[in-house]
Amino acid sequence: MPLLLALGASAQQAASAANTKPFHNAYQSLCDSLKVAAPDFTKLELELRIWSFKWNDGSQRLIQVQKFKDGSWGAATRDFYYIDDERYNFYGEQFRTPLQQDWSHKWTEIVEKGYLDLPSQQELNARILASGEELFLLEDDHSYTIELLTPNEQRSISYANPKGHQHYYTQLGLEVSEYAKVNSFLSILQNEFVF
Repeated sequence: MPLLLALGASAQQAASAANTKPFHNAYQSLCDSLKVAAPDFTKLELELRIWSFKWNDGSQRLIQVQKFKDGSWGAATRDFYYIDDERYNFYGEQFRTPLQQDWSHKWTEIVEKGYLDLPSQQELNARILASGEELFLLEDDHSYTIELLTPNEQRSISYANPKGHQHYYTQLGLEVSEYAKVNSFLSILQNEFVF
């Protein structure tokens, strides 16, 4: 079932799902260490999380974009750092990020362009290998995980250095449109947030 069908659930279905489904996301142990709470779906329709890891300088950021049941949008940003294999900590308190753009319009664009249905980089790599092409692994620079959390479903995609991979495969003449698409998705998000 496409993820977008989950967004059309009634309030009663959403409340029921929120009460019966255990919440677990892509970075549950990181959320536990940072004390990032599960979304409160009694108040929220959805939460979009952008995890940004910048490997060359160690900066890491979590951006949480939330659509409330009344139709309004909000966001919070947290910078964090690595302590050891099991622990992370924030540089400071979470700060609310005032949204500068019309997120109802931005969300419509994200949905219509199919960004939420992108494959993960792992799935994309498997397809490239199956086509007989050599796999290019470039993991310096930035990596990103984008999660969409709803009362009914959670979806996560991760990409390491999508710009570098897009450039490499374009130079080879290999059509990997998903890299261009994920970079366009990131550009939309980076027009609002710094990461």
